[in-house]
Amino acid sequence: LSHPRFSPARTHTLLTSLLGVLLTTHRLSVTSRAPLLNLALLALLAPLFTAELGVKHAEAYTRLLTTLADPAATAVRASTSTPLVSATAKAKRQAGAHLPVIVGAYVKLSLDPNSRMQLAVREELKRGLWTVFSAMGAEGRKVLGEEMDRSGRDVLRGLIGEWVRFGKWKGN
Repeated sequence: LSHPRFSPARTHTLLTSLLGVLLTTHRLSVTSRAPLLNLALLALLAPLFTAELGVKHAEAYTRLLTTLADPAATAVRASTSTPLVSATAKAKRQAGAHLPVIVGAYVKLSLDPNSRMQLAVREELKRGLWTVFSAMGAEGRKVLGEEMDRSGRDVLRGLIGEWVRFGKWKGN
């Protein structure tokens, strides 16, 4: 039996698409399993730090982060037990609680001297990170920074500074 061989780029595209479908069709059951979701997101993040993956892969990954951190009102199901809290706000809060792991991994991978991420990929990923910053809140960003070493805090401070200057006011 011969097995089809997929390039790393094709594999990343297929896995990102699969996770996107899972998030849109089974949001509640997937987001309630945050550790598994984080593992999948981390596995899809690391290859973006190679020269093999391009902007379209970063765009797909950014869509995943945006789907989680800034969901559309139609993408979340309202709970009848808490009618005063919007389902969208609840989904954002949940994302803000478990997505800092992804930001931390991004910072760590950015500091890796073997990182070969294209500049256009980095710029595209920032948009996804900015939506995560919005979901995290000020306290979450502060805690994340406290967990990093000095060089990590410097990278995080730079990302947050760009978000405040450019992304925060554009709905990210």
